[in-house]
Amino acid sequence: MKAFYASCLLLLLSLPAMAQMKPSAGDVSFGFRFSGLNDLSLQAFSEDAFGTPELLGRYFFTDQMAVRLRIGANIGSTTEDFSDSYIDSVRFPEPRRIDSASTDFISSSAFSFTPGFEYHFNSTAQRLDPYAGAEIVFGITGATNTETDRAYLQADESFVPLYQEDLNIKTRVDGGISVGMNLLAGFNYFFSEKIAIGAEYGLGFLYTRNGGDVRVSTQGTLLPTPNPDNLVAVDRTETFQASEQGVNFGTIGTGSINLSVFF
Repeated sequence: MKAFYASCLLLLLSLPAMAQMKPSAGDVSFGFRFSGLNDLSLQAFSEDAFGTPELLGRYFFTDQMAVRLRIGANIGSTTEDFSDSYIDSVRFPEPRRIDSASTDFISSSAFSFTPGFEYHFNSTAQRLDPYAGAEIVFGITGATNTETDRAYLQADESFVPLYQEDLNIKTRVDGGISVGMNLLAGFNYFFSEKIAIGAEYGLGFLYTRNGGDVRVSTQGTLLPTPNPDNLVAVDRTETFQASEQGVNFGTIGTGSINLSVFF
């Protein structure tokens, strides 16, 4: 099926021109990352500082000037399960059976919004559309929430419990922001009336801050000795700081060929 789509895409790219080969006032375009030779695919145009996939849209309000917007969103959750059972005869004087199991539920969200402007130069080449521009970068990540159900057991060879935990741990880590600005230069090369490939690079700076308050709430039971009368109820909350921030300045690029479709 992918080969079929790739063949259709190559066919579109090879169509001869039937009208103007450059954008004009009122045109709208969408940009993608065009990758793969043996297995052609279209991907998000770019990623922000936190790895959020972004799509690119343009609107030409004159033949040579366009506003653009890179926008992305990533809202998701994952569940991870782990279990293990073994005999530990190294850490303890007598061999102990260790049984452990945990389930982690992780949820997070991220958004990016990067408006910009492009000026498209007149070129004597019919199919070539060079341009320059600038964009302002905004990105935000929401708090990451992790909920862990953990069961841990140490027992002797007769399966008598020696130590036991049954805990629910909730962790919340603050999100972050990114702010920056890029100066852009790129080109589109029109293979057909409304389809072009090209590349885009730029020079810019980006400030990022990630993290902040970390809150860990633990509830459950703990049996530190073989005596069941020593069962302890656990209910505690810890708060501390963990964050990172930085400023980067340098060149940027999409890293591959871009595909733009005009309407």
